[in-house]
Amino acid sequence: MGTMAWLCLCIFSTEALICIKFGIDMFPNPAPPEVFWPWLLVLVVGGISLTVYFVRKEMSPKAGEAGGKQYKRKRPRRSKSKKGSDSDTSKDTNGDNELEEPVVRKKKNN
Repeated sequence: MGTMAWLCLCIFSTEALICIKFGIDMFPNPAPPEVFWPWLLVLVVGGISLTVYFVRKEMSPKAGEAGGKQYKRKRPRRSKSKKGSDSDTSKDTNGDNELEEPVVRKKKNN
């Protein structure tokens, strides 16, 4: 897990401990069974479902591996140099070995 996940886990744990310690007197009667059991069922089924989903996702073959989906590019990749960069101005167009001056574009006034 990443640093932020550990930090969130520590904060949530601390908050839960504080709520349990100082909130025990707020609800002296336990939750009625009509509320407790459905909530418990939803949490258990949801937890198991998410665990199964992510375990299957991790165990399935990835793209490029045997049995995984492979996607083809529709268009060829562009070169990494951007238009108007210094690499574009260094082309030798007139036969000299001198560098051309970069083109300065003027803003249009409305």
